Amino acid sequence: MSVSIETTFHDLINPSNSEYLDDSLPEFLQNIQINDDQITKVIALIGHKIQSPLELEAMTACHIIEFLVREGGNGIHKHIAMYKFLNDCIRVLSPKYLGKRTTTKVKHRVTELLFCWAEAMPHHVKLRDAYTMLKRNGIIKMDPKYNDRIMLKSVAKRDRPNYLDENRELLLKELLASKNPEDHAKANRLIQNMIKEDDEKVEKLAKRLETVDEANTASDEIIEILQQLSPGAKGFGLSQEDRDRVDQLYQACSRLRPTIFRMASEASTDGNVNETELTNILQVNDLLQKGISMFDNNVGEIQGTGRTSSGDNNGLDLLDLGDGNSSLIGNSSSSVNKIENDVLTNSLVDLGLEDLISTPTTQTNGLSAPVSNLPEITYTIDQLSMDAQKAATIYDKDGVRCIATPCQNKICVFSLMNTSNKPVSNFQLQIAVTNQVQVKIQDPDKTELPAFNPIMQQTINQIVCFTSSSNSIQIKFRMLYTHGGIAQQEMGEAKLLLN
Repeated sequence: MSVSIETTFHDLINPSNSEYLDDSLPEFLQNIQINDDQITKVIALIGHKIQSPLELEAMTACHIIEFLVREGGNGIHKHIAMYKFLNDCIRVLSPKYLGKRTTTKVKHRVTELLFCWAEAMPHHVKLRDAYTMLKRNGIIKMDPKYNDRIMLKSVAKRDRPNYLDENRELLLKELLASKNPEDHAKANRLIQNMIKEDDEKVEKLAKRLETVDEANTASDEIIEILQQLSPGAKGFGLSQEDRDRVDQLYQACSRLRPTIFRMASEASTDGNVNETELTNILQVNDLLQKGISMFDNNVGEIQGTGRTSSGDNNGLDLLDLGDGNSSLIGNSSSSVNKIENDVLTNSLVDLGLEDLISTPTTQTNGLSAPVSNLPEITYTIDQLSMDAQKAATIYDKDGVRCIATPCQNKICVFSLMNTSNKPVSNFQLQIAVTNQVQVKIQDPDKTELPAFNPIMQQTINQIVCFTSSSNSIQIKFRMLYTHGGIAQQEMGEAKLLLN
């Protein structure tokens, strides 16, 4: 009966077999080179073992991968230059992951391998980028001495850096060969720009690596915990520790999913991102969606939030609903904006706004500070010139984000976006300002948003007019909306820069 490759590997890494290790490695390499799946399995096993808390086991894993890379050719090289294995190495070195517990000996060994591979195989750009990222983040303080035993450097001419394409290289040579000082200055600026572009690319790669790794870890863990539950279990069967952890993971997955989706969209049009990396991002996106769906089906809601279905009408239980005399905080044409006057007053007290005025429409609703100085004009988005550079995110939670963008004449557009997999409905915005400022809120262009769809993205836009002697004002706000059938009530404050 043939022995599986996993069993053979575990025999190799067993410390009790260390005296036979070097003699066994050539045959092991020959066996795994039969097909690519075998290599994939072994590289994954080694990536797991170099993270072992047992120093001898981790060092043995490093010894095995050194041999395989040195003797195995491109079939092995392409696998250790993939993000999955590089992420395993980063976990060993980074204090954010396992770096604090990893011994100095193991960290030096992993650093030495990465450095020598990056130097010897410059055509595998991910190796160099991963190593450069570790250096720029201060995780690797200085380069180790190059070790020819790990791999001999290629005698072939090194590839030109990614940022130095053929046209730029010719231009740079021409400028440097010139006797004109202005050309030398142009060459200097060109070099600086190229280095800056390369730095930005490495930083972007580092961020992408970290985000994909975080998403992969969170989705794997939530799926592993929740797969023991049946749909509709509502979390019953989980320990309190697992229940708390699942809530944290669900929030992490919801936060990461739109970011990963955006990365996939960007990667599909980025010539520097290869098909393997794009596939990896898409797989992580699928895992995030699976984890979120399992939570929705098997658990239902985050514990301790007091959030219930909108059908229970408990979204405002903590507020005094007054004596039933209703008033409007939006235009009379919007039935969804009807709310009790006492509710609005109590809301301001909840926000600590006793000394503030709230004038959400041209009607004062019995409150002080009429808005007669505000224009009676009703604006549309098409009439406004939005200043994206002064835009401020005033709210971002569970995939729902609100951005305030200044326009001309001290007008501001509040845009609500939904990047979650749940719909948003019944949106209302309340704003309170200081005595020196007046405000008029127009009705939003809509009050509902579907679940996130990258092909057809939608926003709720609400135009707000201010009068103020200053271009910088402080507001306090309350947002009411229903998210996935659960009533939400969110409060906050923000500083706006008006035009």
